[in-house]
Amino acid sequence: MESGSSTSTAASESNKIRARVLMRELVPFVVTTIVVKAAQESASNTGTSGPTKDDKVGMQVIEEGIQTLKSLAVASSETVRPGMVSILMSTTVPLLQPVDATNASSKAMMVHTLALNNLLALGTQFPSEFRHGVAQLSLERRTRLETAIRQSVLQQQEQQQKQQERAQREQERLARERDRVKIELKSSFAFA
Repeated sequence: MESGSSTSTAASESNKIRARVLMRELVPFVVTTIVVKAAQESASNTGTSGPTKDDKVGMQVIEEGIQTLKSLAVASSETVRPGMVSILMSTTVPLLQPVDATNASSKAMMVHTLALNNLLALGTQFPSEFRHGVAQLSLERRTRLETAIRQSVLQQQEQQQKQQERAQREQERLARERDRVKIELKSSFAFA
């Protein structure tokens, strides 16, 4: 019975070693792919009215790379996960556009939005690891992340306020329309 137990332990250790080797080889490749593709997407501005097929493929490459790193974080043990989340964050935060990038191309903004949405999801999925990852970021990257999140929240609040204002204007318009119809009805019966 002991030989069966030692065999399964040896197989388990072998699988762990293979997983570590895979992560050591896969993570740098994925990180490099994301960074290179994002740089290409941000730098190229074809001036077309909508995203081209190449743009969509480029965005898919970036998104799949981020999802691969996120999958590795999910699959990693709890002791390794903070490091994987830090790698994911240090790869994704540079994709965020600086606040003063008002003239950034639409492609760069698409990359920014993709990165920000994935970072927000990561923070929700792994809150303590996310905090650890934020602590590991340089001051410039941490500031960029905090600013991007703050801007996103402000934009959402502005959108909600505009929606509420539109709904209120619509309700006021409908109320005026009802009052106008009542006045017309009273007027038409007054002459009868």
